[in-house]
Amino acid sequence: MDLERLALLGVVVILLVVAMVGLTAWAHRTFGVRISSSRLAWATVIGLLVELVFEWRFLWESAVPLIAQVVIQVAVALAVALVVLVVSESVAPSGTLPSPLRWPGLVRQRAARGRRYGAIVGILSRHKLLPPAIPENPTERREHARSLRLALEEAGVTFVKLGQVLSTRPELLPAEHITELRRLQERVEPVPAADIRAAFADSTGRTVEDAFAEFDDVPLASASIAQVHHARLPDGRAVAVKIQRPGIVPVVERDLDIVRRLAASLEKSASGGTLGAVDLAEGFAANLREELDFTREARNLAAMAAELAAHDDGVVVPAFEAELTTPEVLVMEELAGKTLATPDLFTALTADDRRDIADRLYRSILAQILVDGVFHADPHPGNIMVLPDHTIAFLDLGSVGRLTKDDREGLQQVLHAVRAQDAGMLTDALLHVVDRSEGLDVDRLQRELGSFMLATTGPGTRADATMFTALTLVLARHDLRVPPNLAGAFRSIATLDGTLRMLDPDFDLISKGTDFADEELSRSFTPTRVAEMLKDEAIKAVPQLRALPRQLSLILGDLEHGRTTVNVRVFSDPGDRGFLEHLVNVVVLAAVGITLAVVATLLIVFSGFFALQLLGGVIGGIAAILIQRVVYRAMRPGG
Repeated sequence: MDLERLALLGVVVILLVVAMVGLTAWAHRTFGVRISSSRLAWATVIGLLVELVFEWRFLWESAVPLIAQVVIQVAVALAVALVVLVVSESVAPSGTLPSPLRWPGLVRQRAARGRRYGAIVGILSRHKLLPPAIPENPTERREHARSLRLALEEAGVTFVKLGQVLSTRPELLPAEHITELRRLQERVEPVPAADIRAAFADSTGRTVEDAFAEFDDVPLASASIAQVHHARLPDGRAVAVKIQRPGIVPVVERDLDIVRRLAASLEKSASGGTLGAVDLAEGFAANLREELDFTREARNLAAMAAELAAHDDGVVVPAFEAELTTPEVLVMEELAGKTLATPDLFTALTADDRRDIADRLYRSILAQILVDGVFHADPHPGNIMVLPDHTIAFLDLGSVGRLTKDDREGLQQVLHAVRAQDAGMLTDALLHVVDRSEGLDVDRLQRELGSFMLATTGPGTRADATMFTALTLVLARHDLRVPPNLAGAFRSIATLDGTLRMLDPDFDLISKGTDFADEELSRSFTPTRVAEMLKDEAIKAVPQLRALPRQLSLILGDLEHGRTTVNVRVFSDPGDRGFLEHLVNVVVLAAVGITLAVVATLLIVFSGFFALQLLGGVIGGIAAILIQRVVYRAMRPGG
């Protein structure tokens, strides 16, 4: 290659780079399309390589003038580079692919995820859960539910926790599956003492011998996320040391990624989109990550302790040692009592004691949900302890629910409406707390809620926690979603229902709940509370009241001088605007594709110069890609 040819190549490179940068800048300003610099560089290099082959094959020995050669070479390189950009952006838009520097790590992650997918498929296959379909026959459905529970237990902590969440969503699964999933248990072996001691030292920076006067290597309890050991502080106080299982976080994160991907696939189906599969998966992931951070549990303990102290119902939570608490270690006061999962506890209590404990336990949960807004999300018998003086202690606050003030007031109104058997009041209260759907038939919903109340709480009936399941199903039929925090509150009460009936077989969950709600609503109308509410509303209204005189003056001035106008939007609905934008995009793409196809045809058919015919072929390729994209988007309105 002589100097003249090298100089010519340099000119082509400069012109191509300028053209590519200019085109990408124009695409960004005109269409809002951002093309990554790495993709732009790759497209430019590929365009230059193809141009060199073209130049070597057709131009080196030709008599084409130098200026014409430059134009042809730039045109060929630019056309090839544009084809590369169009194809790559159609397949994977900029920003959807990671940087090449991350590819080795991502390959390893994909391999690990692929192996995990294979293991999960193997588990499902062994339990005869493939293909995934729920049988119609009741007997087969019960067997399918049992197989699902066993498969989730075998799959590990993440899927056990997911099953426990699904057990609170009767709108997603049949009753047989809900019942079976509530029996989920974690199957884990204790972590060796040496590994536990090493995990404690890595997390706290102190050895077990340095932190404690004594430490029992045999765990008091072992679960999938952590295990608990008895220890004694140097000052002699007995404590329970909760230590996270080494290596559990990467395992959970890998499985959460799989759950998220499965939810995203399900969301594309009609049922998955309606039920909010992605929202469910994201909420589940957020809650599980909270459980993995023991400093959050320590904050939950502090918040709950303050709430319980304010009510003074003889309910407590363990104190914790802040200086020994880390994301992987939690050192708590060791309480001397028995959990409600201990069979001999009930024989040691009189009937009156059991009724008193049940009543205080339920009032405490109701106060957490309806008054304070921070509640124990998993109050099963193993998480509730009775101390020798009959004080009740809540254990394991890794999972708590939180409700806003509006949510709490809305739930109080729901319970009051149930007590009053007022379907209209119940409809209004529910619409205040659930996610409302488009096109809701409120009158039909109100009639169905009236029938629901007659069937579950009417004369001659005895309501229990299944009422919440029935209510959730009614809402689901109207495409109304119960937000995760409210579903958590329902789950907490449903979980507690069986425990309360163990303590007192005649315990009336709904009656006592509505009584408590009425008490709280009555307190809201004391002179002090009313004054506080009026003060709060007045404070919120001050900015609007200050701006009102000026706004009225402006409106009256416009009316007086005839400047008042009305702005009407033809496409005010987001769905209509989305359809119009989609239609315009398809029409523009079709017009550009057809125009390029005509230009390509003219160059190929009527040009006698081979280079122009080749350029026509390249333009025809671009036209084909654009027209293919039009067909794809016409068949996939969301494309």
